[in-house]
Amino acid sequence: MAATEHSTSRLEPAGWDEAAKAMFRAAQAVARCSGPTLFADLVGELADTLRVDTVFVAVFSDETRRQMRTLAAVLD
Repeated sequence: MAATEHSTSRLEPAGWDEAAKAMFRAAQAVARCSGPTLFADLVGELADTLRVDTVFVAVFSDETRRQMRTLAAVLD
């Protein structure tokens, strides 16, 4: 939908379900940041949006894909 409603710090499309709004907020968190805070901002936004205590972003750290390296985490 083209219509938007004002939020405290960003615009959210009106008429979207909660899952779509959550994805939009996560995308906005990544779009406005760069550098060393990118993943920290992303996991913080995801934790708030999903109302969960734990979120992490990790990548495989070896070719066997058995170990991961954490890029950012929220453990509340």
